[in-house]
Amino acid sequence: MLHAQIPPQLHMNGRRSPERKQPRARNEVVLDFATAIRLMYSIIRSYVADGVAITALHIGEEQTAVASGSAVEPAVITLALGSRRTATDHFKHEPPTAIEMENAIQAVEDELAQVRSMIMRGSKLFTADAAIRDIARLAGVADNKEHRLSLDAMERTFDRLAAATLGTPALQDALTIEIGSPP
Repeated sequence: MLHAQIPPQLHMNGRRSPERKQPRARNEVVLDFATAIRLMYSIIRSYVADGVAITALHIGEEQTAVASGSAVEPAVITLALGSRRTATDHFKHEPPTAIEMENAIQAVEDELAQVRSMIMRGSKLFTADAAIRDIARLAGVADNKEHRLSLDAMERTFDRLAAATLGTPALQDALTIEIGSPP
């Protein structure tokens, strides 16, 4: 049995967490995206039955990493797609205009097209990203240790965000949109 221990502070690609102000501790580990997503996949894999397809996702500021498979060694890809990069490249207004949102969505979909073929049908998605937790909260999922966010709930939430960009007042009150801020 594989036992993996998560380092006290794990950073991908040498970037600090936005909320972190103090210098790194001596026991911190800094990993490149591909190595870090493999570690995340390995940790998840140790808790999931053999043969079950899983996908690990990390959305960083400048890039996104995905590891997917049903065995010990996953397929891994790093995409030129990140939270800050997307905001900087596409959002010039606060909230973003409808065309800015549409262009950002198209750019994300184009980049994600590279991942579709590597993800096995029925794969379970895992992430530790705070931004995904925020999306789940906006979708009405209770704030628990583990979240289950359906594709339908996620799509409804993004529809609400898109409506807010069109100036729908009731939706603007219910959603917080911080443009240019990392998750």
